[in-house]
Amino acid sequence: LVMPYAVLVLIGCAAIASIMRGEPSLALVFGASAAGVLVFLRQVMTMHENLRLFRDLQNEHQTRAALLQTQSDLGEGMLVVDGLRIISANGAAARMSGYAVTELMDLPSVLDLVAEEERQPLTSWLKGRLAGERSALQHEGPIARRDGTAMWLEFAVKPMDQNGRALLLVIFRDVTAR
Repeated sequence: LVMPYAVLVLIGCAAIASIMRGEPSLALVFGASAAGVLVFLRQVMTMHENLRLFRDLQNEHQTRAALLQTQSDLGEGMLVVDGLRIISANGAAARMSGYAVTELMDLPSVLDLVAEEERQPLTSWLKGRLAGERSALQHEGPIARRDGTAMWLEFAVKPMDQNGRALLLVIFRDVTAR
């Protein structure tokens, strides 16, 4: 970007020289050229900054995707819940529940995964977490797998705000063997 600034200085010098020689129309041409160069430089700098921001976002996205995949490979399930609807799930959540990822997101409620006798206590606990209560950060309880068998999970729930929507991030692992 040094070269365009040097050109801008030369154009400015030419405009000043034209004025000094009594050629105002030539000075206007040089002045307009200088303004054009300034606009061009600003556009180049803006494009460069936008490209840098785009690359930063790409890198952040790749890091998050790798983190989520590694978590799933480790066998830890992850759900993102909006209200009571599952809006995102990883492969480990699908394997543990016996549902495909798309089927999890088609369930009317995340509570459809919870054993009947655990729904009310879990609902109370989740409401408290959403309201910001300092209830236990982790919880344990059974889920009803698609095939009807029970699986005990340890899970943590973190409320998060996404563009004004109150979401829950749920991370869990199988503790049936305990």
